[in-house]
Amino acid sequence: MLKNLLTLSLHEVEITDEIFEKIISSCPLIENLDLLNYTGLKSIKLSKHYNIKNFGCTGNEEIIVEIENPQTLESFRIQNYRDWFLHHKNMHFPHLKSLNLYKVHLPADIFDNFSSFFPCLNELILNFCDGLKEFLLQQCDLTKLKSTFNIILNNLQTLRLHFVYITDEIFDKIISGCPLIENLDLTWCYFLKSIKLRKHCNIKKFSYIDTLESVYINCRDWFCHRNTHFPHLKSLKLYSVQLPAETFDNFSSFFPCLNELELDSCHGLKEFRLFSSSIKCLTMNMYSINTGKMIKAFIDTPNIRYFEYSGQGFLPSIKFTTTSNEWKSQISLGYKREHSDNDATSWFLKLHKLLQALSQSHISLSLDPNEYKKLHINDSYGSFFKPVVVEHLNFKYSSESSILNCFFRISRPRYIHMDLYDDGMYRDEPKLNNLAVFMSKLIPSEIGCYFWLKDLEEVGIDVREEAKEWKSVKGTSLLALPLQQGIRFRLKWRDQLSKFT
Repeated sequence: MLKNLLTLSLHEVEITDEIFEKIISSCPLIENLDLLNYTGLKSIKLSKHYNIKNFGCTGNEEIIVEIENPQTLESFRIQNYRDWFLHHKNMHFPHLKSLNLYKVHLPADIFDNFSSFFPCLNELILNFCDGLKEFLLQQCDLTKLKSTFNIILNNLQTLRLHFVYITDEIFDKIISGCPLIENLDLTWCYFLKSIKLRKHCNIKKFSYIDTLESVYINCRDWFCHRNTHFPHLKSLKLYSVQLPAETFDNFSSFFPCLNELELDSCHGLKEFRLFSSSIKCLTMNMYSINTGKMIKAFIDTPNIRYFEYSGQGFLPSIKFTTTSNEWKSQISLGYKREHSDNDATSWFLKLHKLLQALSQSHISLSLDPNEYKKLHINDSYGSFFKPVVVEHLNFKYSSESSILNCFFRISRPRYIHMDLYDDGMYRDEPKLNNLAVFMSKLIPSEIGCYFWLKDLEEVGIDVREEAKEWKSVKGTSLLALPLQQGIRFRLKWRDQLSKFT
């Protein structure tokens, strides 16, 4: 009799039910039981007199496991079974912290009264459990689960959470482990404020809770809110989502409290109208080459505080209607000049119209001109319309003077920003000082007849290191600046812009 044995491991052995029962009966104090790749065993019965804390069973044969007294069980692992049944009806697992089931068949009601049976569970792993197609949790508290909590339901199609206490972090872990989910039903999930769906392309039905405040969706072919009301939703972020033409119809009625809307690489946005009195932050990222071209957008957001648009090459026609007195806009653009100068002229003309639409805001314009070639635009270009005030003009790389000439024809930047890099890759480039040379020659001008020069009164240089404040410098070469030094050119224009003829 092995009366003092605490750990028993049976690996790659042939054993019958009777022999196993005799062995386990001779170990009254056993705490750890591990069975691996054995044959012949059909059932395991853990009677009430055992002190089992950790149980692991890995094999490939049909087996029945019965737990008569799970009071001491802390860890339970079952792997690689064609069929399996955990007998726990009307039983309590007060100390079970880890439940790991892999490639097992689960009865549909295995998680009925989940929190009552498993009050201390920290880890739940259900991997390739083909019998579990629908998972229902109701009237339970999941907020006590630790950060190590994990759940994997690879074949789950329906997830229902009803009257559940759950945090955003725990929900994110659960939904991340359900890649094939089709139906998501959330009814009164207390403390849940944000939902993120990443690559859940099979979702067909989404029922939500009334208190939901934030939704993030990353699904290529799914988004539909028609006839669905989100009374408390404050933040909606859609990434790589197919948006039908009617997406924004009656948008304000469906999302009356929405403050933040982000559309990132979404498909189908060719022309749309958006009205919302609640939206304060609107972000549109059209950099992806697969999103198609957004041609027109009519945006009526009376209380907008921040607007952001980023795109590669193509510039849409955007019309803004707002009553906000103080708001900011951020435009980030990349452009490949692939054809003639006429294409460049057209592009800058469209950019001017976009800046005009945002002229009531504090505009920050970021440009990646790395693929620009020298531009030749007719001297009269830009002389027939009023330039737009731009608070910040940002360049990621060194710039040809011809590009600045184009921008000065359509805008009046107050600050031109330029970054220097710590890897030295641009230090040896002849273009590095082009911007400084161009700016330094503006007053007095010796670089040509630029009609906008008469409005430029002063050019200064500011530098700063990391997060420190800007400091004015004089007579400094870009090549002499320390690594990781930020630089900006400070431009002072006439208060009254000239009328161009």
